[in-house]
Amino acid sequence: EEQESKRQKKEAEERKKREEEECKRREEEECKQRELREKEAAERKRHEEEERKRREEEERTQKENAEAEQRRREEQAAREREEEERRRVEEAAAVTAREKEALRLQHEREEKQAAERKQREEAERQKREEAERERQAREEQERLKREEEERYRREEAERKQRALLEQEAIERKKREEEERQRKEKELAERKQREEKEAAERKQREEQERKRKEEEKEEERKRKEEEERKQKE
Repeated sequence: EEQESKRQKKEAEERKKREEEECKRREEEECKQRELREKEAAERKRHEEEERKRREEEERTQKENAEAEQRRREEQAAREREEEERRRVEEAAAVTAREKEALRLQHEREEKQAAERKQREEAERQKREEAERERQAREEQERLKREEEERYRREEAERKQRALLEQEAIERKKREEEERQRKEKELAERKQREEKEAAERKQREEQERKRKEEEKEEERKRKEEEERKQKE
């Protein structure tokens, strides 16, 4: 029994040591997995930031190009108006008063058309800028939404992982407790059987001792009877 107890104690210590090593290994693996997820999230965030900066740079370049093109068209239109004005002045010097009046009216119509055209172009430019600001605002909102969703998914995954580890720990503890109770029950049953066997063995030995004493008593009586008969 002492050897069995030592053996069981040694097995329990070895099992405890293996469980501690397995727990440590799982914790290290979980730490590595967590670090890997954090590294992947940081890398993904860095890629998203680089992509956002690249889009902003492209948009800024496009905007600058559009503004430069708009300025070029306005300058070209100004030069054309100046050239037209010079031409009208030259023509006015050679025409009659009636033709000058007609040219003046035409000039006013052209100036009015130019002003209206400039006004339309300015309205279109403002509309484009407003649309660009709205697009950038939408993209920023979408980026923030994606980051929030990614954070939520990451936290949800970590919560599920913690819950799974806690459930595994509970189940492992339950299995260990069941194993301990089973072994205690087996030990109690074995001890009970051994005590029963010892009692039965002791009873058989006592019966055997009594039987031998009875045989000795019968042998003694038989010898005394024979001696008595021989004397007679």
